[in-house]
Amino acid sequence: MDRGEYTDIIRPENLKKKGQTKVKLTPTIIVVAGDLFGKMINLEEKKRVLFGRGSECDVVIDNQSLSRKHCVVRNEKGFITIEDLNSTNGTFIDGVQISRAELKSGQRVFLGDVCAFKFAYQDDIDLDLNRLIFEKAIKDRLTGIYNRTYFDELLKKEFAFHKRAKLPMSLIFIDLDDFKKINDTFGHLCGDEILKKVASTVKANVRESDYFCRYGGEEFVIILKNTPFEKAMNKAESLRKLIESVETLCQSKQITVTASFGVATLENGNFSNEKRLLAEADAAMYRAKELGKNTVIGQKPSVSNE
Repeated sequence: MDRGEYTDIIRPENLKKKGQTKVKLTPTIIVVAGDLFGKMINLEEKKRVLFGRGSECDVVIDNQSLSRKHCVVRNEKGFITIEDLNSTNGTFIDGVQISRAELKSGQRVFLGDVCAFKFAYQDDIDLDLNRLIFEKAIKDRLTGIYNRTYFDELLKKEFAFHKRAKLPMSLIFIDLDDFKKINDTFGHLCGDEILKKVASTVKANVRESDYFCRYGGEEFVIILKNTPFEKAMNKAESLRKLIESVETLCQSKQITVTASFGVATLENGNFSNEKRLLAEADAAMYRAKELGKNTVIGQKPSVSNE
């Protein structure tokens, strides 16, 4: 949904029309803690939501007052219930500790010391506006792809899922070569146009199920779900060729750019956590730089990279 569509949503005449018709109310959770701050979860679409400190949870809140699996919210045939999972520090609705209860619209839920979420029934306009707000929070303003904050959350969850399911997952770390020289020579506006064009090209050539994120500056990273090492290397090589073919007009000149790629794969339990996997992909990218840039380097998975 683009900006124009959202503008239509809040026009007074549309609001009046909504007020004159029977409004459908949807049960939702609005997360107010952790990396998913601002995320709205539609409880008609997702019937069970697990909260806790552990990476296997649907909503991860990295705070020591939470248990690994703290509580679960369920949609049970239209009744929204919350159940404490024998947590150490308890689950509270508006200050009252509960073991199991039905949630009412407007109630706030505390997990240990943390105000974790608000439960509310929302109409279609509220749903759309909340989606817009969250979309802006997780997307990079310049390129429109996922930002670093959301990437950290995605990586944590996907790593936990793939390791638990014993499925391969690969990371591709991308860094544009000699980008400072481009900015210094042609200016930052030109650099921004190159970043947007590269991001658009890469995004169009990765699967919808994968995650393409701007890591910072001229660095990007891709999470390839259920993808073994060799396939990730082939994908990185195809993207390398695509990037070097991208042309951007700057000061009446067609500018091209290349990129160095690092690939790392979670396979056969070779990494204990997502930070080690990311560090391996990053290190491989730096090796690509050292070997002359515009190349792909990856370390084939071994039994353990601890």
